Amino acid sequence: AGEAELGGMGSPIIVGAAAGVPIKIVASPPAAGQHFILVSRPQYKTLSDLKGKPVSPGGPGQGTIQAFNVIAKAKGLKPSDFQYVNAGSTGNALAALQAGKVEAIITTETTGVKAEKEGFGKVLERAVDYFGHYQHTFIFATQKFITAKPEAIRGFLIAYRKTVEYIKAHPEEALQFGIKE
Repeated sequence: AGEAELGGMGSPIIVGAAAGVPIKIVASPPAAGQHFILVSRPQYKTLSDLKGKPVSPGGPGQGTIQAFNVIAKAKGLKPSDFQYVNAGSTGNALAALQAGKVEAIITTETTGVKAEKEGFGKVLERAVDYFGHYQHTFIFATQKFITAKPEAIRGFLIAYRKTVEYIKAHPEEALQFGIKE
């Protein structure tokens, strides 16, 4: 839609670029891994307990739905064993879980921690246990931005790298920031 010239996102970036969206992948952040987790309401013990229940694995094309399907298949289950509800992105899906509109969501590790800390969710599965570690997130830029402002992209990538280095060197500070925010 032309609303962003530079940004970061998961696998939909690859799908968009392959479909002709005028963007290029300019970097992969140094945080390889599949960080999606399956978070259910606290009373569930296994994925099988969610059979027939409303779950929000995400929408078509999202990495979350792929993660959910891989986990379900590994447990001998299929998508039709659940009531798929697209509760939207992370914040909306979390609200749907908290309100009891869905019984489980696929979300990020930080969102799962929030659900557990506040007592309305429980981590059932981690996608990394099924996918292993792989690069899921990419930094993209439009060709127009690359051509017009290559120094801005370089500056952004340098700042991003320095941020990651700082966080790795100061994990306790990063942890406290994450808890607070």
